[in-house]
Amino acid sequence: MNPPSIETFIDENGTKVARVPLNGRYAADAPFAVIDYDDLMEIHESGTSLRWCLCHNGKGRFYVSGRNPRFQHSRVNIVRELTKPQSGFIVRYENNDRTDLRRSNLSVERGNAKRRTLKSTG
Repeated sequence: MNPPSIETFIDENGTKVARVPLNGRYAADAPFAVIDYDDLMEIHESGTSLRWCLCHNGKGRFYVSGRNPRFQHSRVNIVRELTKPQSGFIVRYENNDRTDLRRSNLSVERGNAKRRTLKSTG
């Protein structure tokens, strides 16, 4: 399987970012996620695949996910893997674009989020 075609560029803040293609039936309207390049490398080094999907949580929210075989449930929410919020905290997308995973767009704050605890298998 070939790796996805990931493009890099410098954003308006002078930060190197990556544009990662999204798969899934919801990706037609949002075919790419944008993430800081260093964070992309961190996610990849953790074992998470760079083949990402735009998923729907069934309650009107979309999220970017990938697969990491180290976890009991291999599908992981990329932004939660990146920010690692504690229980009882949510990740807010400052510009409301849930495909913009740049640190400058994310904030972690107290909130009521139902979160499945991912357990490592090894």
